[in-house]
Amino acid sequence: KSSIISMLVEALTFENKKYVTQRINPKAFTSQEMYGVKNFAGEWTPGIFSEIWKKVNEKKANKPNFWLICDGPVDSLWIENMNSVLDDNKVLTLANGDRIFMQDTSKLIFEVENLNNASPATVSRCGQIYVSPVDLGYERIIRGWMLQHTKDSSAFSRGATEKFFHRDETERITNIILRYVKDMNVLEAFEKITVKSKIIQIDPALKTLQALKLFGGILSHFSHLKNHSKSYSDEDYEKMILFSLMWGIAGSFETKQRSEFITLLQNSDRQVPLPRTSDPDAYFDYYLTQEEKGLEWKPYKPEAWKAPPQIMFSRLLMPTVDSTRADLLINYLMNSNSYVILTGGSGTAKTSSILMYMSKFDREKMLMHRINFSSATQPVHFQTAIESVCETKIRKGFGPKDGKTMTVFIDDMSMPECNKWGDQITLEIVRELVEDFGFFRLEKNERGNFKYIENLKYIGAMNHPGGGRNDIPNRLKHHFFIINMILPAKIDLIFDPILKNVFKASVFAQNPEVNKVVDSLCAATAAISENMKKEFMPTPSKFHYIFNLRDVSRIFKGMCQVKIETIKGSMAAVGLKSEMFMIALWKHECERVFIDKLISNADKDKAIEKMREMLDTSKDKIKETCSEVFNAFEFELTSEFYEKKLYFCDFMNVSTSEEDSKEDDAKYYQAVNNINTLRQKAIALLRVYNE
Repeated sequence: KSSIISMLVEALTFENKKYVTQRINPKAFTSQEMYGVKNFAGEWTPGIFSEIWKKVNEKKANKPNFWLICDGPVDSLWIENMNSVLDDNKVLTLANGDRIFMQDTSKLIFEVENLNNASPATVSRCGQIYVSPVDLGYERIIRGWMLQHTKDSSAFSRGATEKFFHRDETERITNIILRYVKDMNVLEAFEKITVKSKIIQIDPALKTLQALKLFGGILSHFSHLKNHSKSYSDEDYEKMILFSLMWGIAGSFETKQRSEFITLLQNSDRQVPLPRTSDPDAYFDYYLTQEEKGLEWKPYKPEAWKAPPQIMFSRLLMPTVDSTRADLLINYLMNSNSYVILTGGSGTAKTSSILMYMSKFDREKMLMHRINFSSATQPVHFQTAIESVCETKIRKGFGPKDGKTMTVFIDDMSMPECNKWGDQITLEIVRELVEDFGFFRLEKNERGNFKYIENLKYIGAMNHPGGGRNDIPNRLKHHFFIINMILPAKIDLIFDPILKNVFKASVFAQNPEVNKVVDSLCAATAAISENMKKEFMPTPSKFHYIFNLRDVSRIFKGMCQVKIETIKGSMAAVGLKSEMFMIALWKHECERVFIDKLISNADKDKAIEKMREMLDTSKDKIKETCSEVFNAFEFELTSEFYEKKLYFCDFMNVSTSEEDSKEDDAKYYQAVNNINTLRQKAIALLRVYNE
């Protein structure tokens, strides 16, 4: 729709008559900010639309034709106020009594996705033109993108665009893409397979554009390598196109649907250069590298984790195959001026993966700014957050400080509340900033002036839509590449290195049984987590029965708070050997995280019984690796151990007297085997706090 308007304006300009357009998103601000408002003292504050309308309808000679494009969702509030402008009167009446008459050189255009909330009064006053996505098709999108990236081409492109192709190879590469999209019809075939298993709604045309964006990102990445090839064979181009189609079409789905896409490619009549692997779920675990003979498939290998000097569990970023894969895709896209959204369920490391990507920034060139959305976030909050990190440039416009580029990370992007018309007004101003490179000033004396902001890139994270969670507007999705983050297959690759770093084997050299316990905890925790997901499903009365990687993380975070000295002195403190103390600590953290979430005694008894089974399973693992000490474990993992209550807290050493109180009161996680002692301490601390 936007391209149609741009082409029409350009064509009309050839008739030696100047045409000027101005875009405004009416949903990016309130109705009062749009038209103006009087306060209680009678003071008038002009509106953004009213000020623009006043300027363009001034009576001047040789005025250019002006088209004001209202580019945003229609509702029955802001557009009803324009009824007098759209009918034969052609006059805008404001709350302060001003009347602005519409000149013949001015026109209003409404560019909307649908007319769901438009009234008959509005529809009858405007002419409608429906742009069908079927008429557009895939081939025009592909050919248009290829022309934009062809050297010596006069094709129009929005913003700076890298040129990758020579004129003589454009048609050849286009035919390779059309072979998959048109001849093999992979888009429509995959749509039929996954019609009931979509995670987020993405139009087929947008999936095509996503694949092309990634194709451009790969070409841009390889062109900046020191030993890059100046020309590629048809097989190399096909591998890049195949990789782009895999992620552009199936990258927003779960593992099962991704495997179905690979099966669809394998069942085609022609040979497809897929990675060589026997695992049907592993095709998306490969990427392309440039070798002497051409491009080759290689599996992702996460870099080794380097433990920080001080373990702060909430700030740890553990490289995994999924985070490494996300990091590579984000690099491909962001470096080629495309933007990314990571979507996924809770605990799929969306935020961690983005923070890991941004932690590698060269601070002399790239800045980062994180904005967390909530249901209460309004457009003015977002605009203020962006303006707070930008400064005035020497020339017209604004941008990040010191002329650097900034990546804006919008977390929980789908959280802003939908209004009664189903619009997310906060995301409308986000779209305005991404599309038009700025937004309108809200200061009283600057209303109607547009603030251009340069050198910004955008990356977002959002939860899966559905189940009471919002989606984001389709017109905003158009500007982003959407990647679905899946849960890691093996959690021991994440938490095992952390546990072994905290509870070092060298520290317990004289008590190797502790190390054997540490080795078995990740597998036992993973088994319990999987069982909790299967046995305790969310229901209307138990809607919070959601168990994910965050719960597993809380278990190990609690364990890592215990000091080594506490473990070694456990026999004197609570009458347990160090290895049994570790098992008791793990049992307590599992109960605290998993069982405390359950609301009925029947559910709790069922979960405790499963935990006991896991302890027995872990005991068997210990028997295999440490048979000489197994007899002691078999003796001590009895009903007495399960019934023994051991509580962990960090306030037993905190002083309850103001005279004895110090700022450096020792607060550390320790075990208490007497509930009465714990209760008395808690009541005493509560009394001090209340006083």
